[in-house]
Amino acid sequence: MLLVGLIASGCSLVFEGVAIDDTDSEDAPDGDAWVVVAFETRNRSITELMAGLESTEYRAAEALESAGLGTIDGNEVGEDAYELYFNGTDAAAMWKILEPILALAPATWDRVELRDGLDDRHPTVIRR
Repeated sequence: MLLVGLIASGCSLVFEGVAIDDTDSEDAPDGDAWVVVAFETRNRSITELMAGLESTEYRAAEALESAGLGTIDGNEVGEDAYELYFNGTDAAAMWKILEPILALAPATWDRVELRDGLDDRHPTVIRR
C-alpha cells in the first residue's frame, strides 16, 4: 500500500510518499501450493480477456482469503493464453473454492494445474 501526502507551501507543491510493507500480514497464508488457471484467447484479444475476467479475479481472491487458504499471486500473459496464479496452503482445497467462481466467469478456463511448489514437474492437470 502506498500513502501519498501533499504539502502546499506558497506556490510550490511537494509530494511525499511513504511505503508500507503489509506482505507479512497475519492473514496471508503460508504455503507453497499453487493453482494455475489457463484461459485461451480464442477469438478475442488478451486485453478483452483480461478486462472480462477482472471482477472474477477479485471474487476468487476474496473467497480464498476469506477461507484462509490463499490469495491471487498474479497473472501471466502470452500470445494465445492468459494464466492466473493462486498461492496458498492446499491446492486441492483452493480449487474447491475457485471452481464454482470460475464456472461463472465470462470466459471458460481451458486447463488448471494443481501444483506442489511453483516448479512442480508433475502437477495434477484438470482439462475441460
